[in-house]
Amino acid sequence: MKKHSRFYILGMLALWFGLTTGMRNPQNPPLASTGAPGENTCQRSGCHGGGSFTGGVLLTGLPDTIVAGQVYSLTLTHNSNATRAGFQITCLDSLNVRAGTLAAGTGSNLASASGRQYVRHSTFKTLSAGTTSWNFSWTAPDSAAGDFAKFYFTSLAANGNGNTSGDNVLTANKTVVFAATVSANDPGLERQVRIYPSPFTNQLTVELNEVSAATLRLFDTKGNLVSKKAIQSGTSEMNTAELPKGMYYAVITAGNRSTRKAVVKQ
Repeated sequence: MKKHSRFYILGMLALWFGLTTGMRNPQNPPLASTGAPGENTCQRSGCHGGGSFTGGVLLTGLPDTIVAGQVYSLTLTHNSNATRAGFQITCLDSLNVRAGTLAAGTGSNLASASGRQYVRHSTFKTLSAGTTSWNFSWTAPDSAAGDFAKFYFTSLAANGNGNTSGDNVLTANKTVVFAATVSANDPGLERQVRIYPSPFTNQLTVELNEVSAATLRLFDTKGNLVSKKAIQSGTSEMNTAELPKGMYYAVITAGNRSTRKAVVKQ
């Protein structure tokens, strides 16, 4: 009996050590911690908290307009005055459903929960000169509800004190629209919209007839979104004074209908 008791105690000690070590050196953070709709972050009761590190987290490698089925190499960069960092990211459409396919890179892994897909750090990273980053990839879906995809991501700013106290989370998101949105043209909506003048200088005017509300997006010839404005029935104006001269695509979206017009700033 004493021998069995000894093994039981040793086993419980090993379990306790494993759990507490996992807390001191977090690997594979809990899923659904990106701050996306219906999700928390790691900065919550029973997890990390108490920190006041400042900085930001940035996702690069994506144009403002994306092509269906194309693979994009992404980099998530953490900049702060913390000591260590980790991250988690997911991508959803307008219905908050998984959009596209994520793939992990070095130092990260892929996991799924409740129909959503996540890439997260496998091991924390120590910041060098206030920054660190992870590389992974995303394949755009063939289509997405709302014709856009939104990335939600968080990065833990940790002090490296061996436990979960004194840490806080940095959050951000990034939205991309499908190239199809730029090229789509609904004949019915086209008859209900007037965009002028062209050429324009410091202002672009839109007239909506029989449409209660819509969104005006202005893209450059590379597909980058340069301006966006919610508009109502009647006449609306967009300030374009800060835009450089050149050709643009003015895209009006009302519900699931879109129409576009090429306009020139002189």
